Amino acid sequence: MYFIPSRLKLASEEDVVNRLRSIIKTFDKVWGYSVKFLGKKSLRPDILYTTQHYLESDKMGYVLYSILYRKYYAPIIVIRGYNGLLYIFDGHHRARAYLWLRELVDAFLLEALSYKPRYFSMLKDIEFINPSERVNEYINVLRHMVNIIRFIEKKHNRIARIWRERIPLNKLYVTQPLVKKAGYESRDMPPPLVYRYEDKYFIIDGHTRVCLHLLRGRKTVDSIVFTLNKHIGLIKTAEALGYMKVSKSYCSK
Repeated sequence: MYFIPSRLKLASEEDVVNRLRSIIKTFDKVWGYSVKFLGKKSLRPDILYTTQHYLESDKMGYVLYSILYRKYYAPIIVIRGYNGLLYIFDGHHRARAYLWLRELVDAFLLEALSYKPRYFSMLKDIEFINPSERVNEYINVLRHMVNIIRFIEKKHNRIARIWRERIPLNKLYVTQPLVKKAGYESRDMPPPLVYRYEDKYFIIDGHTRVCLHLLRGRKTVDSIVFTLNKHIGLIKTAEALGYMKVSKSYCSK
């Protein structure tokens, strides 16, 4: 795995506990809110509200990858505030990942019923931005993938469902002519991004990476898969290409 910039360092559960203690002290001494700790709860991400305007797309990609492939885990911090709404105070990227995974997210839950942030919106509506800081190629690929997913979500006004799946290479359909890129070492190759619609799998990002798996004699590829359960534009591209599957002839062009 490539070196990860300090800005993208993932919080541990211990980090979150320390952050929780700091928040409780701040509420009491600085803001004057009466705050109660309600314990660790499992919450539905779709009912959570954000307290920041955007997520960083490279960190979003890295968090999603780490949860799917490295069993990354850290609770978020949520405050039940004004009108009983649940506001994310820490862990926006983790919460958005669990919204995609359609799983409950563990949260340290605080209650301060007079708390109302200056800005809030539904978690599903939060925007992604690309920070100006340069990142390595691996992180850049992950950033590109989540930007694709978010673009398709917004176009169709739906939230994607995402999961990890090992897919037989002979079940994958291409959505573009092959554009060969610089090769990857086997150990550092990012997973491809695949869209599933009905019983078909369409490569959205990573045609070259999939071909490298095929040309190295592998039968399957460990993939990040998503769906909106809807026929999207890239499927029309696959149709125009004649529903071409990944093959040695395609990969050798």
